[in-house]
Amino acid sequence: MSGMGAWLRVRRSRSSPTFFRYTDSRMDVERIIDDIEQLQEMFEAPDIRPLSANDISAANRRHDEMLAHSPWFRLWQHFGVCCR
Repeated sequence: MSGMGAWLRVRRSRSSPTFFRYTDSRMDVERIIDDIEQLQEMFEAPDIRPLSANDISAANRRHDEMLAHSPWFRLWQHFGVCCR
């Protein structure tokens, strides 16, 4: 092998190591940065899909589970003064 071949050794189990070659001689840093920026833009875009009844129910369930330890929340829930 010529050049600075970069190899990464990953062990899947103690008995059989696996070698992954992730570049020929050096990483294409500009391409990697561009890929990361594209992913960031994708995840920063707002989700414009309308919420379904299941989405709202799941969000309410998570909200209740998150606040279940609060005595104030339990009191408000008991008397029907919850925020929804």
